[in-house]
Amino acid sequence: MKPWSETNAVLTATDGVATSVRAETLSYCISVGHGITLSSGQDIPFEKMKSIEVLRSDEQFTPNGKADLVVTLLTGQTARGGIGTGCDFFGTNDLGRFSIYPNRLKRIDFQR
Repeated sequence: MKPWSETNAVLTATDGVATSVRAETLSYCISVGHGITLSSGQDIPFEKMKSIEVLRSDEQFTPNGKADLVVTLLTGQTARGGIGTGCDFFGTNDLGRFSIYPNRLKRIDFQR
């Protein structure tokens, strides 16, 4: 397995277009940490994840909008929960900053 500093996060949109960013730059919702907090209260760092799949999502600016996710951890365990749709996932690659809201996101795969 590659070190986290050499890992890529591949964000696949609902239209099938995939964009790769450096995993260590990936953030959600202008958070200081690099991970997500599910509606269950569980905070999971991206570094512990194998993938995130968006099962369904409200539109990005729907009041109290929510996206339902399945997070697969490096251990093979899964965690289910929701996140808000008013925030985006963003990271950087050689072209610059990339951003996508949950309603347009199909999945994120961490390639190690």
